[in-house]
Amino acid sequence: LTPALQVSGYLADWGSVFRSFLKLFWAAARNIV
Repeated sequence: LTPALQVSGYLADWGSVFRSFLKLFWAAARNIV
């Protein structure tokens, strides 16, 4: 893999993790409120 592909793949993985984290955080916030 070229460095560019490695970086793009890393960002894609991090983005999916971040979106799932936001979903969990939003669900928790709605439960608190």
